[in-house]
Amino acid sequence: MKERPLLYAHIAVFFFGLAGIVARSIPLDAITVVAGRVFFASLSLLVIILLRRQSFRIHSFKHFLFFSLSGIILAAHWGLFFYSVKISSIAIGLLTVSTFPIFAAILEPIFFKEKFKPTTLILGLIALGGIVLVIPDFTPGNNALTGAIAGTAAGLLFAFLSLINRRFVSEYKGTVLAFYQDLFAFVVLLPFVFVIRPEFTLPDIAWLAFLGVFCTGIAHTLFIISLRKLKTATAGILSMLEPVYGILIAIPLFGEIPDVKTIFGGLIILTVAVISSRKS
Repeated sequence: MKERPLLYAHIAVFFFGLAGIVARSIPLDAITVVAGRVFFASLSLLVIILLRRQSFRIHSFKHFLFFSLSGIILAAHWGLFFYSVKISSIAIGLLTVSTFPIFAAILEPIFFKEKFKPTTLILGLIALGGIVLVIPDFTPGNNALTGAIAGTAAGLLFAFLSLINRRFVSEYKGTVLAFYQDLFAFVVLLPFVFVIRPEFTLPDIAWLAFLGVFCTGIAHTLFIISLRKLKTATAGILSMLEPVYGILIAIPLFGEIPDVKTIFGGLIILTVAVISSRKS
């Protein structure tokens, strides 16, 4: 069957955008939802790795430590993102977490000792203005403000994760990296789940499986396949459709229609994110 990279990328991004919707619909706390997601994601990725006969041997103890760290970061990233969409709105959560390419562009010169470009800082300040526009109420303790802070923090953590991935992408397959990050994230979250002692229903488990298998494992694999034929810049632009898909789906499901200020702020964030992706 002939590969259709553009279609694969769109399907992957659609499922990525669906993740916040599904998480919002599951009547469980954010930690439990993340734990369920990474559990089913690691299982699905392991199956994909075995079917494709890829090696998933960890090369050194140093790499093991890095994978452990990336698992902790991934767990915190998803926890903050799901917390954001649960207490604020899908639009606020998705738009603020989309700041990650901007953070990555700022942090890359520090991590990899590359030349820092002043335009990167200017773009960061412009994106900050977009975040301010996305937040409808700045009253301390307001759910929208708290959700925006959590979403932006999730974006920062994902930027750190992308920098770790850049370090190891030449040594491990993308699916293998994702497998270990999800696996270690589950190990990190498991003690918290035992403390919380959530009560699962069959629909809860089914949605967690959907979240892990389709919105993570399969989506991640399809996106990696699409990268074989698509230019990096094209893939970066397509990934910015994630909040667009998510927000459009949230309108009929939750009746969440973003106001003009939020849409304008979101356009600023996404535009800066696309520019940052192309520059890096």
